[in-house]
Amino acid sequence: RVSMSAVCFSPDGTLFAFANDNLISILHLKTKQIIKTIKTSKEIVTSLTFCSDYIIAGTHRGRVLQYRHDNAALLARVCSFPYIYTKVKENYVSSFAVEENLLACSGKGGAIFVIDIFTQASRTVLLEKGERIDALAFLDNNKLVSANVSGKVIVFDIESQVQLCSIDAPFSKITQVVKMPNSNFIALVAKESSYIAIADITKAKIVHSKYIEFQSNINKILLANE
Repeated sequence: RVSMSAVCFSPDGTLFAFANDNLISILHLKTKQIIKTIKTSKEIVTSLTFCSDYIIAGTHRGRVLQYRHDNAALLARVCSFPYIYTKVKENYVSSFAVEENLLACSGKGGAIFVIDIFTQASRTVLLEKGERIDALAFLDNNKLVSANVSGKVIVFDIESQVQLCSIDAPFSKITQVVKMPNSNFIALVAKESSYIAIADITKAKIVHSKYIEFQSNINKILLANE
């Protein structure tokens, strides 16, 4: 049995990446073959995401590393946390979001980076510090939603680096923000919670505190086309 420290699927659903400490493996789901293994240099991988042709890894040292999923060589250290340098005993990368070639990430210290993963020439810092952020989601290529452990949800305009609105969720420790088919609304999921809340970002308020409630706590939700 393999112990996994991080997992993710490619956007087209053909690849599955998983990490075991400092080793990343990429599985082709149709053939069930491992097509690539990537070994980091003394970095325990705690989070993974696909972004275009790349695999992005967050590590226990607060570093965000970029690899091609068909090549084991490290391409770049995209960014590091905390943004405002302080010596810390425990570090982390807490969340990722992807929109085409844009990567958003947060980690120790609560900063949010938005990076063009192709060029890395365009790098925006939306927050320099704050509480831990465990959920990020793009609404489009110029709007990003963050949710921190205190239940504060913020919508940012990336280009102007302005906070468009702030919403207090009905729970803390938000772990997932999901864009709804109607782009005015987002769904919120929290740790150790059995219900989904819905927020209207145009009115900056919660419109359904318990939109759907389940018998067990929710780990993650996925919206599928009918």
